[in-house]
Amino acid sequence: MKIAIFSLLLGSCLCSLIPPGRQTAIASTKSARVVGGDEAEPHSAPYIVSFRELDEHICAGAIVNKRWIVSAAHCFLFVGRVTAVAGIHSIDDEGQRRQVENYVTHKNYSGSLGPFDIAAVKVLDDFVFNEFVQPISLPTPKIIPSGDVTVFGWGSTSTGNGLEMPEVLHKFSPPIISYDECLESLADLEKDKLRETNICTGPLTGGFGSCVRDSGGPLVQKNSRGTVELLGIVSWGYYPCGTEGRPSVYTRVSAYNEWIEEFVFMWRGA
Repeated sequence: MKIAIFSLLLGSCLCSLIPPGRQTAIASTKSARVVGGDEAEPHSAPYIVSFRELDEHICAGAIVNKRWIVSAAHCFLFVGRVTAVAGIHSIDDEGQRRQVENYVTHKNYSGSLGPFDIAAVKVLDDFVFNEFVQPISLPTPKIIPSGDVTVFGWGSTSTGNGLEMPEVLHKFSPPIISYDECLESLADLEKDKLRETNICTGPLTGGFGSCVRDSGGPLVQKNSRGTVELLGIVSWGYYPCGTEGRPSVYTRVSAYNEWIEEFVFMWRGA
């Protein structure tokens, strides 16, 4: 069986090109969502935002201060005027809408499936922090995460070749798998698609995973102090989503603390 890769940002376009029955690896492009999860408790992820182009949800991101969001670089390859919407549960909620003023993608990002898939996104006006809108903490630099984590998104929930987009925020809690196990499961791909700056989640038994339009969304975990930290950014995976033996792949945020701070925290309103 041939393997195709999907980007959770571009998935809606790529999926139309994939013959039925083929297994496809794609980045978590504009069209992906959580597979095998459940509806999230309303406003249980007050840091998540929905990026909209022409008022259509294309990707997600995580607020790190009043003006800046961290997301995936591939979400901003082919976009025009983008709005960030915070403080919502249903995709139709009004929330706090902020025009994206600027964004920076990592200089080493190749513009395709692979590592360095991270962007810092600046909105034109401050978010107002309240019970529904809050920033998320960054992890300890260089830390290698382990254990169970939680992923949030509005991406597709289908395990088949079609897309089933939810109206409300979903979540699932997968285990992190080791880099070596992830690399082995991706042995049939070019070796430069995965780096130690990535995180992979299972389970490899299938039925769970990030999907189309989950791209840029947060993979989180509570630390020993009970603080929720942003450990990963949804980057890419396989289509159909939740395919057995295929992990979901994320950008490991702890590899980019200095890069994030270079842009995000130079703004003194943090």
